[in-house]
Amino acid sequence: MTSTTKPITTSGPIAALYPRALADVSAGAVFAGRTVTAVHLQMTVSTSTSSDSTNSGLVYEATPFTLADLSVAEPAKASATALAPTQGAVAQLQTVDWPLPASLAAPDGSVYLELETPSANAVMYWDLAGTTPPQLVVDVQ
Repeated sequence: MTSTTKPITTSGPIAALYPRALADVSAGAVFAGRTVTAVHLQMTVSTSTSSDSTNSGLVYEATPFTLADLSVAEPAKASATALAPTQGAVAQLQTVDWPLPASLAAPDGSVYLELETPSANAVMYWDLAGTTPPQLVVDVQ
C-alpha cells in the first residue's frame, strides 16, 4: 500500500469561512490504474486567538463549486448525512484527521468537501496561506 498526500493547494481551492471550511480537490490522473483503499482529510488548528473548540466539525460532501463561488455563498451540501463525524474537542496546532469513504476519490474525479462545526465556539483551521495547509491523504495500492 502507498500513501499519497495530495495538498489541496495544488489542485483546488480551500477557504476558511467562519465557521466552515470548504475544499475542492481534484484527484487527478495520479490515481489512475490504482485502487484507492483509504481517504483522509487533514486540517490543522491555527494559532489564532480562540481557534480551539469543543468540536472539530463534521465533514460533508458539497455540491461542485469554484473559488469565485466562495466569495458569494457557501456551496450546498450534496447530502444531509455527514461523511465523517466530529473528532471531538481540538486545541491550537492540533492536526485533525477525518477518515472518509475510499469511494470518494476516483481517478480523474473531483472531491468537494464542506466542514461544518455545530459548536458555538467554531474551530479555526489553517487555510491555504497558513503554516500547515489542509491536505487530502489518499492511500492507494
